[in-house]
Amino acid sequence: MVAGGVVEARLVFAERDRALVVTPGDLIFVDADDSPCRKTDEQVTPRAQEDAVEVDLRFVCPAGAEVIVLQAGFLAQDGTHRHLAHVTVPGAGAGAPRELDVVLAAGHERFQVTTGADDTEEASSGFARFFDLLRTGAVHVLAGPDHLAFLLALALESASFLELVQVATAFTIAHSVTLALAATGIARPPSSWIEPLVALSIAAVALRSVLATRRGAPVPARFRSGWPLAFLFGLVHGFAFAGALRTLGLHGLPLGRNVVGFNLGVEGGQLVALAIFVPVLAGLARLAGERRRVVRAIGTLLTVLGVVWFLARLVACTRR
Repeated sequence: MVAGGVVEARLVFAERDRALVVTPGDLIFVDADDSPCRKTDEQVTPRAQEDAVEVDLRFVCPAGAEVIVLQAGFLAQDGTHRHLAHVTVPGAGAGAPRELDVVLAAGHERFQVTTGADDTEEASSGFARFFDLLRTGAVHVLAGPDHLAFLLALALESASFLELVQVATAFTIAHSVTLALAATGIARPPSSWIEPLVALSIAAVALRSVLATRRGAPVPARFRSGWPLAFLFGLVHGFAFAGALRTLGLHGLPLGRNVVGFNLGVEGGQLVALAIFVPVLAGLARLAGERRRVVRAIGTLLTVLGVVWFLARLVACTRR
């Protein structure tokens, strides 16, 4: 709770971004009616169990200011970083302070809020943040080679549209569960476990597809469906998605629609990737004359790639 012309900001950084917190006072700058606000307090609190660092900043602004502007200072150190800051600003007149979640990133370095804003403006900014998180979730999938490789392995695994729906649904349900568990702090395994397991999931699913192409190879009935494996590894990928939330800074801050927005973005990114992979695989199968050859070739490549990533991440984790 703040009073008068006080502005408070809370940012939670993943341990991997600890370098950004070397000078906490330069993470965010605040102006009020074009006059700089004075930073009066800064606190850095390590969260060892959560693999994160919490930064609390407090600014005193001129009394009666109508327009508060936040400027992301951390972008000067890392222009690719995206972050969610939880900010408390004075209300209009003697009104109660307002709490906001502010997304700061390249192209959105500044955030402006009017202390006397009405509910319509508040709702508008809320929807803008929701869609920004939705876009962040989609980009996380589409720009992540490991997640794309796993989705490609799932597409190889599915010989029909019905199988693809079953596998994709199982994966979605599973990663949504663990994403929610990790975001709320109920379950939070260390990233040193999750990152190698994500790589291993790629190799496992791809290898299963390759083995299934062996003519006459007996496959036990309980292993013929791919959705149980997709569900199992979906649980792992959900924790990996939660790691992206910690990098964004959402972890430890108000959740609700923020997690929903990010997760919906992840789903959208997956659908886009599968919408590309499925017709491309079908076209390659027609060129090769047989789907089995395409599955064997790409599946073998993904298996090797997954094993290489697994070993590299295992070595990297032991050196931390």
